[in-house]
Amino acid sequence: MRVADPRYAELRYPAPSSLADVQSEVLRPNEALLEYALGDSASYVWLVTSESFVFAQLPPRAEIEERLRELLPLLRDYNLLGPDPTYFVTPARLLHRDLIESVGPLPAEIDRLLMAPDGILHYLPFEALLTRDVTRSSWAESGFTDLPYLIQDRDVVYIPSVSVLQRLRAASSGESRDTADKILLVGDPLRAAGLQESIVAQAAGVDLTDALPHAAAELEALSEIVGPERCVLLTGAEANSERLRIAGADGPYASIHFAVHGLFNEQRPQYSGLVLSPATGTDDDGFLTTAEIFGLELDCRQVVLAACSSALGQLVTGEGLVGMTRGFFYAGADRVVAALWAVPGVTTALLMGSFYEGLVVPGYTGDDGAVGDTVGDTAGDTAGNAAATLARAKRRLIAGHVPGAPTDVALAHPYFWAAFVMAGNDD
Repeated sequence: MRVADPRYAELRYPAPSSLADVQSEVLRPNEALLEYALGDSASYVWLVTSESFVFAQLPPRAEIEERLRELLPLLRDYNLLGPDPTYFVTPARLLHRDLIESVGPLPAEIDRLLMAPDGILHYLPFEALLTRDVTRSSWAESGFTDLPYLIQDRDVVYIPSVSVLQRLRAASSGESRDTADKILLVGDPLRAAGLQESIVAQAAGVDLTDALPHAAAELEALSEIVGPERCVLLTGAEANSERLRIAGADGPYASIHFAVHGLFNEQRPQYSGLVLSPATGTDDDGFLTTAEIFGLELDCRQVVLAACSSALGQLVTGEGLVGMTRGFFYAGADRVVAALWAVPGVTTALLMGSFYEGLVVPGYTGDDGAVGDTVGDTAGDTAGNAAATLARAKRRLIAGHVPGAPTDVALAHPYFWAAFVMAGNDD
């Protein structure tokens, strides 16, 4: 495989990186790598910075999984808790102690954490964990808003392994896409009907024929933020896999953004994917599977999947999580922003709008006073800042500093902002 398809081999079966290589060639001075291994009798974590190395033992896999299963439903379903964080605080605090504080205090200069999860940890948004103890009196009135989430202190990026990150950073160094300013917007597809509808439903296991009520508004808002002259738009019947193949290769793009249905099929992982428009006059049912994503050729720095459960995949022993994110890496993206659970359309559009404003608007300042992360005047000139920009967008949502946000729910609840995670190389 390494001879026949080196790029695929490096993503699925990367050669191990030495500690010296990680410290000298991969990590930046402001970054720390946390790599996990879950085991039956004990679990382990490695903390690596450019100047230090720590190895620590964690609780066994079963204990970590038990705590995660207590926390994950509270993250994925707003209705379980509503605006009251009483039952959220304890598991979110204990998991931070187990998974991060076990390596000791993080150096003060570290503001970005690179997470290489293992097993069930792939389903955890680490940024929603609580970094210090809190009392009921500290959040009795403010609810979720003033909780000490990890995202308030550090930016978080996820990687399949440090070896994959090393390959992504080496491959993207000096590429022409560094100055790319085009954005490809794909979404608001047509609903399947008739035979095609039944094919999609059978493959996916659920009814995915409902329209996306906020997709069109999301794409329109992003087009206005980026500038129509910079956007290539595939919507309605044009949002099909064939048009995506043609447009996706016609880069370079600063970002390819999908506003579509996403599905993670736990029983049949091969049928996980994105729901596009069926192509008229062909046998294309509009369902872009994970396997088909691996077959794309995309010239882009970033892929954003504003689609439910798009960050999930099949856990494969020795390989980690193999899903849409890994597929888009192979297809050509340096980084992927995707969702860990079903996300509400209104708040997704608000989060994405804030994220893109930080990326493409020079000197952008949100209502929280945080300066945007653009280094220069073009949409593609965001080297080293994408993770910080996404983190700032989440902080604005937590603080309620996003114009047009609904007022009848507690937006600081992780359900609304923690689902979207960034994976890969944010350089």
